[in-house]
Amino acid sequence: MLFSHLLADTHCLSLQRKMIMITWLLLFSLFRQSTQDGQGEGVLRCGPQNVTLDYDSFLLKWEDDPSCSVIRDGLVYELQLLIADKPVHNGEVVVAPAQIGSTHSWKWTSHLPSQCARPSVRLRSQYNNQSSTWMQKTLPDQGEILVLPRDQIFKVGSTATFCCMVPDGASIKTMFLHDYKGTNVTTTKNSEHVHSLTVHLDQESENWSDVICETTKGNISGASFHVSYPPDDSDLQCETRDLESIDCFWNVGRAANEHPAMERTYQLQGSPCINGRSGKCSQKVEVDAVERNWTLTATNRLGKLEIHDKANLTKRVHMVAPDKVAASTVNPRNISLKWSWTVKKYSNLNLTCQVDVSDGNSNTKVFQTENFGVGLTAAVIKDLIPHWDYVVRVRCGTAQHFWKWGDWSKSVKICSKVALGAPSLIEKNLNISSYTFMVNAQTAVSSNTVTLNPSTYLTVLTLTALGAVFIILSICTILSYRHRMCIKHKVHSPIPKPVLTDKWLTSPNEHTFDHHHFGQSHYSEAITRKKKFPTADMTHEDVAKYTSSKTSDSVRLPVQLQISLNKHGRIIMIAWLLLLSLSTTSTQDGQENSVLRCGPQNVTLDYDSFLLKWEDDPSCSVIRDGLVYELQLLIADKPVHNGEVVVAPAQIGSTHSWKWTSHLPSQCARPSVQLRSQYNNQSSTWMQKTLPDQGEILILSRDQIFKVGSTATFCCMVPDGASIKTMFLHDYKGTNVTTTKNSEHVHSLTVHLDQESENWSDVKCETTKGNINGASFHVSYPPDDNDLQCETRDLESIDCFWNVGRAANEHPAMERTYQLQGSPCINGRSGKCSQKVEVDAVERNWTLTATNRLGKLEIHDKANLTKRVHMVAPDKVAASTVNPRNISLKWSWTVKKYSNLNLTCQVDVSDGNSNTKVFQTENFGVGLTAAVIKDLIPHWDYDVRVRCGTAQHFWKWSDWSKSVKIRTKGDVPDALDVWMKVKEDQTVISWKVPLANQSHGEIFDYKVAWAKTKDKNQSIQTNVSRSNHSLTLTLDPSEEYMVTVTARNINGSSSPSTIIIPHRNLDKSEVKTSWISGSNGSFFLSWPVSPNTSCGYIVDWCPVFGKCYFEWMKVPPNRTNTTIFSKNFEDGRRYLLSIYACTEGAPVLLQRREGYIRETKIEGELFKLKNKQEDSAVEVSWEPIPLEKQTASIHGYILYYQDKSGNVFNVSTDDPEATSLTAKNLNISTYTFTVTASTGFGLCGNTSIDVTLSPPADQLIMLILISLGAVFLILPVSIIICYRHWACIKHKVYPPIPKPVLTDQWLTLPDEHTSHRLHFDQSHYSEVLDVPKLHDQFRPPQPVVDQDYKPFTFSQTPKGYYNKPLKKSQPCLTLPTTGLTSQPGLPSSPINGVFPNPSYKPSYNLVMQSEDREFKSGPEVHEGISFIRSFSGYQPQSPDETFTTTELEEYPNSPISCKSTYILLPQKTSN
Repeated sequence: MLFSHLLADTHCLSLQRKMIMITWLLLFSLFRQSTQDGQGEGVLRCGPQNVTLDYDSFLLKWEDDPSCSVIRDGLVYELQLLIADKPVHNGEVVVAPAQIGSTHSWKWTSHLPSQCARPSVRLRSQYNNQSSTWMQKTLPDQGEILVLPRDQIFKVGSTATFCCMVPDGASIKTMFLHDYKGTNVTTTKNSEHVHSLTVHLDQESENWSDVICETTKGNISGASFHVSYPPDDSDLQCETRDLESIDCFWNVGRAANEHPAMERTYQLQGSPCINGRSGKCSQKVEVDAVERNWTLTATNRLGKLEIHDKANLTKRVHMVAPDKVAASTVNPRNISLKWSWTVKKYSNLNLTCQVDVSDGNSNTKVFQTENFGVGLTAAVIKDLIPHWDYVVRVRCGTAQHFWKWGDWSKSVKICSKVALGAPSLIEKNLNISSYTFMVNAQTAVSSNTVTLNPSTYLTVLTLTALGAVFIILSICTILSYRHRMCIKHKVHSPIPKPVLTDKWLTSPNEHTFDHHHFGQSHYSEAITRKKKFPTADMTHEDVAKYTSSKTSDSVRLPVQLQISLNKHGRIIMIAWLLLLSLSTTSTQDGQENSVLRCGPQNVTLDYDSFLLKWEDDPSCSVIRDGLVYELQLLIADKPVHNGEVVVAPAQIGSTHSWKWTSHLPSQCARPSVQLRSQYNNQSSTWMQKTLPDQGEILILSRDQIFKVGSTATFCCMVPDGASIKTMFLHDYKGTNVTTTKNSEHVHSLTVHLDQESENWSDVKCETTKGNINGASFHVSYPPDDNDLQCETRDLESIDCFWNVGRAANEHPAMERTYQLQGSPCINGRSGKCSQKVEVDAVERNWTLTATNRLGKLEIHDKANLTKRVHMVAPDKVAASTVNPRNISLKWSWTVKKYSNLNLTCQVDVSDGNSNTKVFQTENFGVGLTAAVIKDLIPHWDYDVRVRCGTAQHFWKWSDWSKSVKIRTKGDVPDALDVWMKVKEDQTVISWKVPLANQSHGEIFDYKVAWAKTKDKNQSIQTNVSRSNHSLTLTLDPSEEYMVTVTARNINGSSSPSTIIIPHRNLDKSEVKTSWISGSNGSFFLSWPVSPNTSCGYIVDWCPVFGKCYFEWMKVPPNRTNTTIFSKNFEDGRRYLLSIYACTEGAPVLLQRREGYIRETKIEGELFKLKNKQEDSAVEVSWEPIPLEKQTASIHGYILYYQDKSGNVFNVSTDDPEATSLTAKNLNISTYTFTVTASTGFGLCGNTSIDVTLSPPADQLIMLILISLGAVFLILPVSIIICYRHWACIKHKVYPPIPKPVLTDQWLTLPDEHTSHRLHFDQSHYSEVLDVPKLHDQFRPPQPVVDQDYKPFTFSQTPKGYYNKPLKKSQPCLTLPTTGLTSQPGLPSSPINGVFPNPSYKPSYNLVMQSEDREFKSGPEVHEGISFIRSFSGYQPQSPDETFTTTELEEYPNSPISCKSTYILLPQKTSN
């Protein structure tokens, strides 16, 4: 396209130029094509070689072609999986530049498509949008059953297709699943040799499951697969313990650790977690007060997951346990504790610490105290029992931003001192029994046994009471009899007869009055009020009816009815009533003395915390089955909250407390509390306690726990005489906060609690006087524990684990309690609970109940514990047999039931010195207790540990056993790595020092033997001490020698290492040395395959200058590239690298390279400059830079030169061997010349000199003389030639011009004379052409200065003709001559001239125009101003140069018309 375009544009060029252009284009195209061919040839040859496809694992392996070594920016391999020659899966492998030359691999992990056929794989390389040819590899038919895919991991919910292919001559009988219950299992018979099975994988597999294929001949094969979940870890929570690192915890999810193939890897903030599978990761970080996002990445073979936690670590300090807890002071009733911190940064924190005090004998909790302080390290325990054993422990947390309680310290046993000065002790309220009393003194313990007998005082008291009753009864009977008439009159006063209805005896609450009120003064009133009672007018029959129809207690019978009986009956009745009343009163009094008197005493109501405290009345000591206190909270004398406190028998006699935790109602008033005791459905009297007005601000509720999302109301009350200024929240950002003014002394605040509080928040109330008080509250969540997972470790108990949730342990008030299957969990806050159960093969539901002050939660797990065996670590791991290269291990089990389980065990072998993992083996067996470790290094220390799991239903790996250090036995050293270096007439034999894993013991010495290859029997031997690792030999250069080196230790000598010394020195001139550049502290070398190699390649290197301490490395024969590292490499030092082919004879030198690991700046004064001037050029030269000073490769030199004006010029060369540069075409001035070397590091050296150029006088004079001579020689010759040919020259320059024939009135007015156009006869074309030669052709417009300037003026003006003056002085314009293009068919007419009129002043110049063009004239005033008239087809250069002829028409009386006219020329007459 470019070529054709250029040809089209060159049509106006000459033929010669076209040919040159075509030639150049052909050369350019040829060059471009050759370049492309070269590139394609260097890349397309780079492809795969040595391709293998493994039959079992479907693993494809290949190597790079040697031509790939020239690629420096990476390579891509494209792969295609083919089934029935159709691509069904594409993949690619990206090879980094450093990986080129190594072995690459790819494994097919896609699902098998529906069509089943023996698959094949093809691959090719790609580079710069060019590809190599496809190389295909088909899975071979090995005469076996092939089931695909193999060892595949599938996701739950996916659908998998498996294919079974059998060799020719066999047919498939059946294809089925083993150890997996899938749905929608479909088996398809594709052919006699091919079956496929499709299954919907709707559940997780416990271990590897299998697809089994069986032929009609009974042959069976299969493929394993596993179904699981991608990572589902959740609930990341990060904290710090030492303020220098971060500890993150998370729920590892249901699918974690279920199978080794699904092992997850974890990264926190991009850094790997060592033991992330346990749900914990720790890293060193800089802890500051910034809230950051912490990201955990979980990855397994099915996916990748990121979970986040946003946390300010200074607010999440989980403290370590206090250290060295001890008693500093011990008193009878108090103890002073002290402790220390292992984390020094705790000394700056505001801490809260709990001291847990337990009975040292019964291990029951006595009480718990809490202390606050900055860097707290001490506390005091009060109210102790003298001479008593206590167990004390301490834990702490941050007070400002409470996160979690720290770990408990180690328990400390402390005994309080004995209280002196107590001569006697009284023990009250003892039962009738036998007691042993002991007095424990500091020196001795004395005891005495006392038996309590029933007291006779009770018997005497009972008899006295009965005697008094009978005496009083007798006196009453006698007095009643003697005064019966008076009594009758008083009693039977006139009473109106009542009208009895059917319901005169209604319920007791209407007609019954208390039997204690029989006084005479109230009798009449009682009769008046109870008109429905029967009276004395009733007959005995009516009374009988009444008594028979209505049963009632004799005590509750109306008195009127009893008095109406007969005299004896009345006396007897009165006596029995008095006796019964006395008996009842006595009984009730006794009960009141023993129970109803048992109530609260010493009741106090704390003003600040609203804590009610009280003690039991001493009479409560007789109660043996517990007591209940009923409490009521009253606001405005109305009960708004009920509560109760159950007092166990062991707690009777101690102090009890109750705290109001209900929400404040909408109306605000000063609350009060009333309480009473209850026992056997009887209660004591209410005892009320009102919150006193202490003249302080009261805010309710206090220390309240609220649920996130709830609405709380707080009330502020101030004493009389004070008023509330404001009421507000502190340290909590709630929404919809409303403050209501109930009165001047009462305000209420309502807030929607939409977020969790980090610690206690406050509601504060401020009065107008500036007094402030407040109440604390906390906002949290009910239990949100989840993901219960249960297992068994010993097949006799259950261990359950769960995620304790976001709100766990955030505040002491929110402490949770846990129950598993209804039984309490001792340490449930850690997310673990264990219980003894009967483990069987039944799948059961396990329920965990979590409870806190805000709610209750149940979570469940359905599990068959026989399939969830999390084994304990193997015990007593030891080596039963130790050999140089293998070890036999044995161990035992602490759980005997493991001996019946099918187990799989992993043996982890680590280097005993570096703690790096060496390898891991896996073993299987029932009750496995032994394993063999192979391929070990002799005389080497190893750390070995073992873990196991169930093989049939794998659940989790057990814990690792304790590491065991084992040293293998010694062996002879490995063969030495030997190399040689020939220098002139000396040969240096060197060998590498055997490493610890090669020497297999301490090396004693080395033995070197050499002999001529043609006479091997006559060898010379010498021993070399173990401190030397080389030997210099002087050998005959014309002979070939064989040298062997061996090493010796206590176990013997190593195998001999042999090297052949060639019969002549290696000539460096035979191999061309090329350049190489290092990168990242190393050299990357590649070379073509050598047909001479039989045992690989050897690469050695040493510095080019200085003493050559050479090093080498050996490369296997299947590799033609390597990367060289050495601790001895130095920057700025040039190295010589040699590549040899290892053959059966002497090594063959293939290539040499020179280069730097890293080039550095060349220091020091590099150049000593000299200069030399040659005419206007200056040559600057310098001496070559010695190679030993070249710390960078020199690529060329640059010469900068600067003149006095500051202009800088340069000239350069790419020749590193150059020693001079020349600056040319310089002016006579002073220049500053600077020379720098262009190196691989950059520009080095900047030596400068100043040079002043001298004028070249002699040369200038000589040049002038030569020029003058040439001029004087050429001038005469020209004159002579012109003289001889003058006539011809004149004829050419001045051709004859015919004179025009003018009439008398050729310049008349237009209205008087008609002008005719000038006609050119074609027959007179040659003559007409002569006319314009009189004029100046194509002359540019010139201004007319004065009338003396008369270009082309006619001199033949007739006599007697004079121009008449114009009426107006403005002349016509002069039109300058402009080059005009002739019309087609006519010659170019130059008859465009200016004809001045000499007889008129100012003169007018006329313009004559050729035919077919309108002639326009205008006046030109000869006053130095030129007016230019534009002809047709001409555009003026500026607007000022254009004008029109409209002005000219204003002068009709002008003697010369400025309109278009033509000059009539006489036609030439024929002779």
